[in-house]
Amino acid sequence: MIKPTNTYRITNSIDRPVPTLVRTLLENDAALILPVAYAFLVSRRDVLTAEQHPLQGGLYITGIQSSGKTTLARRVFGYTERIGTPGKPALMLEAVSTEASVRDTLSENPGCVVIIDDLAHSSSRTIEAHRKTLGGAMLRLAANEGDSTKKGKTGKTDHRDCTSGIALTAEFVLDGVSELTRSIFVYLEKKLNLTDDVCPALIGAVLEEFADWFADNYDHAIELLHKIVNSPNIPINLRADGADEFTELLTRERRIQDNLALLQWAFVGMVEMIKARMELPSSDEHALNEKFWEAIHRSVRKQVTEFRRIQSQLKEGNIAFLLCEAIESDEFKLCRKKEKLFKRNGIIWKEKKGVIKQVGIKQTALVQFIRNQNGYQNYSSRKITDYLKDIGCLTINEDKSNTVHLGKIKDGKRSLPRVLLIDVETLRDNAEKYELFAEQARE
Repeated sequence: MIKPTNTYRITNSIDRPVPTLVRTLLENDAALILPVAYAFLVSRRDVLTAEQHPLQGGLYITGIQSSGKTTLARRVFGYTERIGTPGKPALMLEAVSTEASVRDTLSENPGCVVIIDDLAHSSSRTIEAHRKTLGGAMLRLAANEGDSTKKGKTGKTDHRDCTSGIALTAEFVLDGVSELTRSIFVYLEKKLNLTDDVCPALIGAVLEEFADWFADNYDHAIELLHKIVNSPNIPINLRADGADEFTELLTRERRIQDNLALLQWAFVGMVEMIKARMELPSSDEHALNEKFWEAIHRSVRKQVTEFRRIQSQLKEGNIAFLLCEAIESDEFKLCRKKEKLFKRNGIIWKEKKGVIKQVGIKQTALVQFIRNQNGYQNYSSRKITDYLKDIGCLTINEDKSNTVHLGKIKDGKRSLPRVLLIDVETLRDNAEKYELFAEQARE
């Protein structure tokens, strides 16, 4: 429940807010509807906690440079303004704020949304690292039911619950899987042009209308909450290209689906409040639903994209493991006859009873293969060959070069291509498979 303090107030000076809200949502891009629904949702955060359906995420507004991320956040969540400074959002913090100050703000402003603005790249690695650390820590705090503690002036430990919501504006997406599952994405693919009606006064006014409707229809609202969250239908409503991949993600990452189901509940409640305040044409109700599900689709699509990105950066195994797999699956199309080495990537040099003991692989082919594997995209040729030497599987030529000369073909006229001569048994002894992505996803 939003509770104004002696330092800020809820701005709500607007006539006929509910009809204005409907017109505004229909006139603007679908990107607007998720932040509005999130504001409605956070205003009932105390109810979510009491009903054992806690909010497990923060709003993450990201997109291309100058796409309007901060403008969107200010216009939707700036409904709390400082007393004495009209138009100045009270709960808008810069990404250089201290973690302790942000924690205080999140615990002292129930039902409101705190903006953490401009998680941006910086020429200073220290500043950028601080921004990423702050963003990750605040997402975890806003999404967890666990409270934080603070020593009071008397030395007594005070337990402080996170009672607010959080909206981050960011140029980039945080790298951790845990942070990713706690993010509700609003992705701006192009510049967002909002109409003048999108303003803090409108949001403040409709939140008060929603509070009144909620109080009058409490039992019905709670019944809706349990119905939607206990039987989420998010995948069913995402019938579009990539829907199968969306369903797989939502099934695996239940936290994402739970957050979206809570947003759906807030949206349904908003529509019912609208219908109780005005006559809503069926065509407008249908259009609002279309906008909402388009926004959810964009959000899940961004989730899928970011999961792919993170997974592509995580190593599936060490180089020895990857090469063993490649050799066993004949990834390099190794030949057995010397004269075929000119057109092949390598040769099986020693074999005993069908078991490959030693192979020669052309350096270019081996390096290209390793660089194509998840987590190794930026590995240099030297780093790869140094690894092979370090584990003792690489035969070094007399001239100390990494590649060796295997002699000439039978006619003695042409020298065979140089190769990295690798002991496969040593590779097998050093092979190790990683499952980092799965481990992080389970956190």
